[in-house]
Amino acid sequence: MPRLRFANVICLLAMGLCLLFGARQAGAAEVLLPITLDYPFIRNAFIRNAFTEPGQRAVAVNQDQGCTLIELWDLQVQPDGERVKLITRIKIKAGFTILGKCLNPVNWEGVLEAWQKAEVDAEAMRFKVVTQESRLLGDDGKPAVVGNLILSLVETHVHAYLNQLNINLQPPVKDLGVQLPLFFRDEQRARVEAWLQSLKPVSVSVLPQAVKVLMSMQVDLPPAAPAPPAPEIPPGALEPAPITERQVEAFTKYWEAWDAYLVTQIMSLAGKDLSAEERDQLLAAVLDARFGFVRALVQPGQEMNPEHDLVRQQFLETWQRLAPIMRKHLLPEPSASLFNYLAFFTAYDALAALDKLGPALGLEISRQGLMRLARLVDQAGFYPELDYAYEVDPKLRTILGFGPPLPVSGRRYDPRDLAPPERFDLFSWLVSRAHAAEGEEPRGTGKMANVLEWAPPKGKEIKPYLNKTKDMLAQAARLAWEKGEQEKPGPDYFVELVWATAWQESCWRQFERTGGELVYLRSYNNTSVGIMQINERVWRGLYDISSLRWDAVYNGRAGCEILENYLRRYALAELKPEESQDGDLLARIVYATYNGGPAQAKAYMKRHKNSRFWKSDRLFWQKYKLVKKGELDRVASCLGQGG
Repeated sequence: MPRLRFANVICLLAMGLCLLFGARQAGAAEVLLPITLDYPFIRNAFIRNAFTEPGQRAVAVNQDQGCTLIELWDLQVQPDGERVKLITRIKIKAGFTILGKCLNPVNWEGVLEAWQKAEVDAEAMRFKVVTQESRLLGDDGKPAVVGNLILSLVETHVHAYLNQLNINLQPPVKDLGVQLPLFFRDEQRARVEAWLQSLKPVSVSVLPQAVKVLMSMQVDLPPAAPAPPAPEIPPGALEPAPITERQVEAFTKYWEAWDAYLVTQIMSLAGKDLSAEERDQLLAAVLDARFGFVRALVQPGQEMNPEHDLVRQQFLETWQRLAPIMRKHLLPEPSASLFNYLAFFTAYDALAALDKLGPALGLEISRQGLMRLARLVDQAGFYPELDYAYEVDPKLRTILGFGPPLPVSGRRYDPRDLAPPERFDLFSWLVSRAHAAEGEEPRGTGKMANVLEWAPPKGKEIKPYLNKTKDMLAQAARLAWEKGEQEKPGPDYFVELVWATAWQESCWRQFERTGGELVYLRSYNNTSVGIMQINERVWRGLYDISSLRWDAVYNGRAGCEILENYLRRYALAELKPEESQDGDLLARIVYATYNGGPAQAKAYMKRHKNSRFWKSDRLFWQKYKLVKKGELDRVASCLGQGG
């Protein structure tokens, strides 16, 4: 028998391992789905359950027409090791009645602390607490010295009253039964409904952030299909099949529903006292998701494959970023929506747990599922349709830290002029003026004047145009800097950064000439417009689309506002103390962020550390150095004039 080579042995072993472990067998797997009860939620659920008197007060006992009376208020709930600790103000009146009179009642007021064991009643599907011990404190925070009568009343009546506090888990569980099937394909929904029949609580844990009830669910896993044999690839067919227009259109509609849903999530925080850091996190979550979609459109590929579902990835990744903020601001106060919020959070956590089983499970983010989730956090009381609209939303701007919308020019453009192909035929415009009735302004006149004002002259002296554009950008930069209330690195520094950015983005052009037509400048991927190349999808709801296209001043102001926000809110945070005075490095971080979103602040620093720059990094750096030298006349070179 010939001797086997070492490489052959390795191959045989690998084949054997694949046979043993490579194909997943069909069968049931236990999935643990968490129901997370945040302490503010528990407090408010208890208040709704038992502290129902005016001023969120509870009456634990009221005997003999108030001769024996115990009132509780100002409830607080917090963890203490493996137990839940309730803290409440308490007022006790203890007396005896003789012939209908309350004789010599004892009155005491202070603080009650009660330590409770957390339990889950699997039969009734309820979370409950059992009081194990308590103590009374004076207003000075020290243990109170009280008589046996008061202690006896507390142990007899207050402990029993607090033991009645519980939370019904049936609503979020029932909601899961409706919500989860919506995130699976139609042919799989019967299987999902069968899984949900096995749902039952198995444990409860008191954690520092929340009480977590784990629900067990049996999921039948389909067997993994054996890997098909590698197909023979004919010569010249190495390139993958191109993505069709129909696939791109379907993917776009799919993503737009998700983006509209994401805005609904953000809008649930309207009116909340958000910190600057939280607003930064919300903005970064929105922009990173939108930039991810734009990149997928530019290079369509595996993101449109169900196994690499961009929407599913963004749905779950964005939730990790938003969940702490939403839990913090939606749960502190009692409201009619309290259990809707619990159902919302529970559904998200369940979807995240199921997603870990892999794409073979068939989880997908459907429009129908998103609409129902949106309804749970919608505070306006209507059923959101998840419309993907471009109108400016002042509330969204406020939540994301931008303040009131930018002023729009008094020119109101004819909607017909905004229809495709969205360009001007100069000859037709002149004819319309010649035939206009006396006193009647031809269609598009106001817009045309604005376009001609900011269209680079052809065959004429370019310097006046450059000077006018330079001044416009400088003014927009100073307005944005003043609004941002940032002291360093200073307005002059920011003006130079704006000049270099506009040079890199558009060569200082809002419009371009194509034959006898004027067209507002669009990016190569047809998503960004104007002198500052504002991406219409990324900044949807924050800027007026018509003005971004046809008003150079508005576009410049929008770009400066975005640039200033990136500098102040993301780029500066990446500089180490020893780098804080490095204005050149800061400028390069800001531009990388402008070009790719908040995530690029950290990404650029990695490229900087390894000296592995993108082409856009290098091109901006060249222009920024020229701006610092005062060589702004070099902009003329990319306008086809000068050197």
